[in-house]
Amino acid sequence: MNRRRKVPSGLKGGLIMVLTGLLIVFAIQNVATVEVNFLIWDLQLPRAVLYFGIFAIGMFIGWLTRFFGTHDRGCT
Repeated sequence: MNRRRKVPSGLKGGLIMVLTGLLIVFAIQNVATVEVNFLIWDLQLPRAVLYFGIFAIGMFIGWLTRFFGTHDRGCT
């Protein structure tokens, strides 16, 4: 029997508000423009955008490894 506990909506809403506030503070503190040189491309973008892009790429790679890793195990 798999029972899941319900998280009170007030707690969930409060947690979302705190995380959103931290995200806003992070973005405000990292507005300085940085230059990124990659192969033939030169980009200038805010540091926060660079960090979020790197985070998104890492999440995508993690998802790919988990997705393909679970399918490979089932074939043996």
